[in-house]
Formats: sequence, C-alpha cells, structure tokens
Amino acid sequence: LGNIPVMTILFSISWVVGMVVYANYANCDPRKLGYITDIDEILPFYVEDKFYFIPGFLGLIMASLFNGALSFMVSNLNSLSTVLWEDFASQLPMFTGLKDKKQVIVIKILGGLCGIMIMGVAFIVAHLSGVIEASMMMTSATSGPLLGVFLLALFFPASNWKGAATGMIASHAIVLWIAVKSLMLPLDIKPEVPLLPTSIDGCTNNTFSPHISPLISAVMSNSSYMAMATTETVWGEDDLVSMLTDPEVSPTTHDVDFLTSIYLMTYMYYSLLGTLITVLLGMAVSYVTASPDDQYDETLVHPIARKLSSWMPGEKRCFVTSAHSNSSNPNVPTISEKVTEKYNGAKNGGL
Repeated sequence: LGNIPVMTILFSISWVVGMVVYANYANCDPRKLGYITDIDEILPFYVEDKFYFIPGFLGLIMASLFNGALSFMVSNLNSLSTVLWEDFASQLPMFTGLKDKKQVIVIKILGGLCGIMIMGVAFIVAHLSGVIEASMMMTSATSGPLLGVFLLALFFPASNWKGAATGMIASHAIVLWIAVKSLMLPLDIKPEVPLLPTSIDGCTNNTFSPHISPLISAVMSNSSYMAMATTETVWGEDDLVSMLTDPEVSPTTHDVDFLTSIYLMTYMYYSLLGTLITVLLGMAVSYVTASPDDQYDETLVHPIARKLSSWMPGEKRCFVTSAHSNSSNPNVPTISEKVTEKYNGAKNGGL
C-alpha cells in the first residue's frame, strides 16, 4: 500500500506528458506530414522541437529513457535467474551439493540465457504498432491466469492445488497461443487501432522550431514534386500539404473463420480470458480430484474472503490452525503435526 502514492504520481506524470504532446500537435500532426514514421517517435520529436535551445537536452532525455529501461531489465533478469535456480535447477541431481561460488556461476549463466531470449522478443515487437502494445500484450497474457489462481484460492472453497495448477497451465498455453497467432496474421485483415483525432489544418511555417526542416523542404524531397515542377499549374499551400499525406484508401473486408476471429481479439481481453479459463477449468478439475484430506491454513486467507467463500457452492473448505496461531493452545494439533502423524501412520501400515 505504501507504493500506491508513488506509482500514482509516476503514472500521472506520464499521462500529463502525453496530454501536453497531444495538445501541441493535435492540429499539426508531424506523423501525417512525414516528419516521423512511428508513434513512438513523437516524444523525441517533441523534445527536439520545443527544447532545441538547450544543448544536449535531447541526448539527456534519450539516455534517461534507455537507462531506465536497462536498469529495469537487469533487475528482472537477476530475479528471474535466481527464481529459476531456486525452484527448478537446484532440484536437479546434477546440481545437488553445489558450492556457493558455483551456484553464482550457474545463476549468471541462467541470466545470460534469459537475456538472449528477451532479446528475441525484439523481433516480435517489429510486428506490433509500438512498444506499449507489446508490453501490454505480454502483461495481459500472463496476469490473467495469475489472477485466476488467487480468485480460486480466495472465493471457491472446493478448489485445490490440482485444479489451480491445471487451470493456470492451460490458461497460459491458450492465451499465449492466441497472442502468437495474432502476430502471425496478415496485416490487411487486422483491424486498425483507433487513435485520437489529429489533423494538419493548423500547420504553418512557424509551427515547428526553426532548426527543423520546413514543410516545403519535405515537399522538395517528395517524388511528386518533380511532376509539379514540370507543369505550369499554379500550386497553392493546400496542394503542397496534400502531397505529403497518404491518399485515403477504402477499407477492404475479409471473410474470416471462427479461429481467425478469436485471433483478432484485442489484447485488452487477454487478462479476462485467462482469468475465466483458470477459474472454470480449475473448478472442474478440483471437483473431480476433491479429497476429504484437503486441509488449508486459515491464516493464509483473509477473514472477509473466508466469509465470502462460505456463500459459494461446493464442499466447504476444511481449515486447520497453523503452528504460529495455535501456539497458545497446544492441545489442538498443528498442520505439521497432522502431516507427521499421517505419514507415520502410512509408514507403519505399510510395514
């Protein structure tokens, strides 16, 4: 909760920057004029246009952006490699009893391999309209199943670890498959993402700063200028501007099948789809694999969630007290004591 004010301020700053840039270029879009080719270039262009009088300011902004992205990636790589070692690699027989120095070497190797895999994502970004879309797509594809697992644990008393694991794995596989297939679709059948309305009606010779090439220089570099120069027609400013803009192309319709229509789903719905698959499939598997021996630590679930789960259909969840919460009453067995007793009983029965 302590991070909420800081995150609110950081996100608010980015929103304010976006609104300021849009307010400056709403009536004279540099992308429509050909000064930039991608939406992601609008912020560097704005810095170059409005802060040209500060030497090195554009380089400072770009260095800050790259530094923030790289530092964020380094911390994620270190965390990812450490988790891979602790939860997976360290359990392998070949790494049993490995010394601390060699463990560090293995973790660094895992970090390097993860870095190479992340670099491969750059080729996927080339098929998207921007970095923001790529980030949102990956976040939506992975956050939905995670939310579904938490919802299963909190509000559905009949759920168990088998259902949660099955639902989460299947949800990740399905949503990631849809995301990958959506990237492989031809561009002509993908719906165009609507943007905020912009125009070039307010463009003048003084719209951009003096050091940026004026509008006439862009026309001179256009191939259509040669045809204009060889005729005796009088060309006005509107004609020059129209030469820089792309001609309107009537949209084409394509007949798509059911699977293609699913692949065309916006990435904004990936989280919802992943959550639904995890909850529904997890509940189905939990009902099939339910056991009266399933017991849960009541201290791991909030009292409000326990109250809400009692209203849900299905077998009521069997809560047991933990060793920490039951230290004042030694007569009630703890979870560890129950597990030990059950293990010893099974062992003696086998003998």
